[in-house]
Amino acid sequence: MRDIHDYIEVSSDLIRRQSSSLLFDVYVKRTEKDFTKVFNKGDELDIARFDSYIAKGVTNYYVSQEDFEKYSQFVDLLIKKYVQSGDFAKSRDGLDVFNEMISLTTREMMLLGNINPRVVSNANLAVQTCVSTLVKGGGHKGLMRVISMMSSHDYQIKHSIMVSIFSIIVAKESGIVSELSLNHVGLGGFLHDVGISQIEFDPEEREFLNAKELQEVRRHPELGKRLLEGVKGIRQEVVDIVLQHHEQPNGAGYPNGLRGPEIYHLAKVVSIADVFSSLISKRPFRDPFTVKKALEIMRSESGRYDTKLFSSFADLLGKKK
Repeated sequence: MRDIHDYIEVSSDLIRRQSSSLLFDVYVKRTEKDFTKVFNKGDELDIARFDSYIAKGVTNYYVSQEDFEKYSQFVDLLIKKYVQSGDFAKSRDGLDVFNEMISLTTREMMLLGNINPRVVSNANLAVQTCVSTLVKGGGHKGLMRVISMMSSHDYQIKHSIMVSIFSIIVAKESGIVSELSLNHVGLGGFLHDVGISQIEFDPEEREFLNAKELQEVRRHPELGKRLLEGVKGIRQEVVDIVLQHHEQPNGAGYPNGLRGPEIYHLAKVVSIADVFSSLISKRPFRDPFTVKKALEIMRSESGRYDTKLFSSFADLLGKKK
C-alpha cells in the first residue's frame, strides 16, 4: 500500500498543457493520506473534466514516485520549447515552466541526492536564467519575482533557489561582473546543501540538535562534495563552494576551520546568502525575521562573515527600504 511519500505534487497549469496522451497517471488528494487516480497514463487529457475538478476546489495534482521520471521528461520538453522560442522565464507560461523546473531539479538534487546529466543541465539553465535576469533584464526585481513564485514550496526547495539568487546579488553588488563567476556562485548557492540528502534524518524537523545529530549535520559539506566531484557539468569552483560554505573568516566554521584568505571567495558569498535566506524564511519552530532584524542578527555575529561582502549586501538592502 502506498503512503503519502509515494506521491509528488506537480503543476496543474503544466498538466493542462499536455497536448498528447499522458505519460503518467495523475492523482488528486482526497484526505491527508488518501490519493485517488483521476487520469490514466496513455489517455488524452479530458480538459472539461480537468476543469471540473478545479471548479470543485481541487488545486493540487500529484504523480506517483515511479512516474516522477516521466513527468520530469514532460517538463524537459516544455523547457526546450521555451528556450528555443527565446521566451523562457519572460512570459507567464514560461515562468510557470521555470518554476516547475526549479522545483523538480531541487527535489531531485537536494531531497533525493539524484545527480545526473539531465538534472545538472536544468540546474545550470535555472542559474544562467537568473544571472541573465540580473545582468540584462529585470534586475533585482526580476529575481524577487522568481523567489515569490517559490513561496508555496517546501523549505529546502525554496531555500535552495533563494540562496542561489541572493548569492548572485551579493556577488554582483560586491563588484563581480563576470557572468561565468556569477554562474559559479549561483550554482554553488543552488547546490550548497545537497549533502543534506545523504543524512538519515531531516534537520528541518528539529529545533534543537543533540551532539550526535549536530555532528552528523556538520558532515553535509563533505557529503555534498563527494556527490558532486567528477559529475559532468559541475565545475571545481562549484564543488569548492559546497565544501566551504560553512567556513568562517574567524576560523570557527566547518568542516576544516579555515580562516580569512584560506576560504574560497565565492564560498564567503554563499555563506552570507545562506544565513540571510534562512533568517527571513518561516521555519517549523519560528516565524520569519524581517529583513531589518535579519541584518541586525548577522551584524552581531562578529567574524562570521567577510566584512566587505556583508557591508555591500546590507547597504543594498538598506537602499531598497
